[in-house]
Amino acid sequence: MAGSIPLLLTSVMAKFMQLDFFSAKVRRDPYETYVELRGAGDAYYDRTTDSWFVGRYAAVKGVLQNNADFSNSSAGVESTLLGADGAKHSRTRKLVQPAFTAEKIEALATPLLALARQLAKHLGGPDPVETVSKFALLVPTTGIAWMLGIDEDRAGDLARWSAAILRTSDARRGDSTDHRTMTPEAQPLPPGNPSLEQDPRLGTPEDPELLECHDFLLAHFERAHQNGSRGWLTDIIASQGAGFTPEEMLNIALLMIVAGTETTTDLIGNALLFLARNPDIYALIQKNESLMTPFIDEVLRFDSPVQRRPRYAVVDTMIGDQPILAGARVELILGAANRDPDQFEDPDCFRLTRRLNRHTTFGAGAHFCLGSELAKVEAKAALWAILERYSAIGLCSDPQGIDYPANLRRRGPCRLHLRFYE
Repeated sequence: MAGSIPLLLTSVMAKFMQLDFFSAKVRRDPYETYVELRGAGDAYYDRTTDSWFVGRYAAVKGVLQNNADFSNSSAGVESTLLGADGAKHSRTRKLVQPAFTAEKIEALATPLLALARQLAKHLGGPDPVETVSKFALLVPTTGIAWMLGIDEDRAGDLARWSAAILRTSDARRGDSTDHRTMTPEAQPLPPGNPSLEQDPRLGTPEDPELLECHDFLLAHFERAHQNGSRGWLTDIIASQGAGFTPEEMLNIALLMIVAGTETTTDLIGNALLFLARNPDIYALIQKNESLMTPFIDEVLRFDSPVQRRPRYAVVDTMIGDQPILAGARVELILGAANRDPDQFEDPDCFRLTRRLNRHTTFGAGAHFCLGSELAKVEAKAALWAILERYSAIGLCSDPQGIDYPANLRRRGPCRLHLRFYE
């Protein structure tokens, strides 16, 4: 009986607690709050956003795999693939999937490593380097340029356009002149509007950089439709057999640009930050390249670049023991699930030797991320190019001063000043 008292108190307190998911403290380090989230039950109601937050591994995985009760539908860039349901999602995914076969992704490994080595050459020297913009961002952006058949010297344009795409949903990565304010996610939504993505405060499509991107891509697809291109993904999107409308072609390409750029940039940034803080692990991987794969998987679990995914209940249903009404918004907190002690032994410890590392970072079920292997190949090329060239790296700023996106969707340093030692 005595042993059940703490559990009872936790259950009672959870009914009255109010977690703050949007403070500067949580932005820097959300994991203490995630402990409270998991302790609050299978689903926690957040009054600020009129949403249910889910942080336990079993509950998150269950919702990700339950396409009957929970919709992934969203408007805009994600609407054709990532944010589509049912037959629409299945059709688009089936058509696009050949661009992400193991053979095609593996064929990128050598040129990606050559690119990363070329970029890494310019990082050394006596002065700190802002490594996100000078390195981490450029590797995945160039990879996406190759897949789309876009000249790699336009990688900078892809990076700008990726920021513009995110800007329309107010989830933009900051730059040196942009000190972001809190997103509308930190404010109560208008009554009767469960969709953060469709909140009119999130921006306008008249962004000049986004319009520039639209014009470029539509012209690019028209040329590919007539004559083919050097990009196997573009040739799939623009092929007559695919039957995509111009809007669908744009949505797929825009999604690939932003997902293929931001998520992998954050993964590389998180990995470099961890290595700068843990020189013993840096040295260990230097001596044994085979540790790179488990290292990347553990970074994906330990400090996930994708922290949450939204769903909507389409019927009255349950998440664990919590009733959820039809129409309710559900926020799946992947970063919390990846630190659940019921699934991972010593979840707050970084373990290179962790076995059965079944993290939720790339989702689960029908919407498991198509680009998961591409992200790993790009991260491996980027990190190995640094590990093989530099004896050590060092963090050149206050760890508490590192800025993260003002949004729980993605997690990765916006700027990361490192020094690279020959």
